[in-house]
Amino acid sequence: MKRIKVVQIGTAHDHAKFVMDSIKKQSDVFELVGYVNPEPNSICFNMFKDTYSDVKELTLDEALEYPGLDAVIVESEEHSLMKYAAMAIERGLHIHIDKPGSEDVEEFEAVANSAKEKNLVFSIGYMYRFNPAIKKLFEMVENGELGQILSVEAQMNCHQSIEKRNWFENFAGGNMFFLGCHLIDIIYRLQGEPEKVTSFNVSSNTDGVTAKDECMAVFKYNNGCSFVKVYANECGGFLRRQLVVSGSKGTVEIKPIERYVPGSSDIMTDMRIVLTQDEDKDGWNAYGKDIAFGPFDRYDEMMRTFALTVLGECENNFDYDYEIRLHSILDKICKC
Repeated sequence: MKRIKVVQIGTAHDHAKFVMDSIKKQSDVFELVGYVNPEPNSICFNMFKDTYSDVKELTLDEALEYPGLDAVIVESEEHSLMKYAAMAIERGLHIHIDKPGSEDVEEFEAVANSAKEKNLVFSIGYMYRFNPAIKKLFEMVENGELGQILSVEAQMNCHQSIEKRNWFENFAGGNMFFLGCHLIDIIYRLQGEPEKVTSFNVSSNTDGVTAKDECMAVFKYNNGCSFVKVYANECGGFLRRQLVVSGSKGTVEIKPIERYVPGSSDIMTDMRIVLTQDEDKDGWNAYGKDIAFGPFDRYDEMMRTFALTVLGECENNFDYDYEIRLHSILDKICKC
């Protein structure tokens, strides 16, 4: 199989180390030529320096002008993601940009439209798009197994350090910008444009933190409401990350969305499906059935799909216009 030549620009994003690990692991589709480190003092880089010890460090010019380069993986801190993406697109390079992109809607739209005009792959790092349980959920929705979608409850909580929670001051929406973007993506795909969105992005006001570390948004549709909740100060929150999708023919609960295999970086996902026929049989005590997915690496399929899309062997299911509209909804939720 042909491999694509890639370079990673940036090491400061929370996903940077893990994306680099995935690229190195998948050497059958990636030829990694090096990395650029514009943020050598970042916490993420200094925590995971060993990840880059066997990768050639390049200057930004060396990376962007590397002979035969096909694509750039942008893993810089959030406020510079689109700057480096624009530089790559200018040179005709395909891009994978970590989520969610710029807080500047016009900047994001300009970069996406530039990629569209040049027919370049424009991939955003929403790793839940490749979670096998969430993929199974969308397959069921597309097949009509859940009927009309009535509501979505989406939570992505955790217990972050005081330092990390203070860092949310960098964004107008705080944790909604940082994590809520993943869940807004899922609700938008399932239910489309909401009639109205109401945000509750606030601070827990604990430990001297005043940043917006506890965030919620309610989406109003003509047949009900859905919500996103992203709290960064919730003890045990990681294993309560969940997605509940209720339809006229059944409900799917994915909880936890991710749980680590002990002693490993691999992940499992647990899904429970209850259909109307289960209720017909067992009434309110209907349990349905459980499905466990994994173990898997949360970044591997995302990065492999990017490589295969660049090679023309698969299609990007998230086109430029979708990404622009999603980003616009995120911006509205963060700033209202």
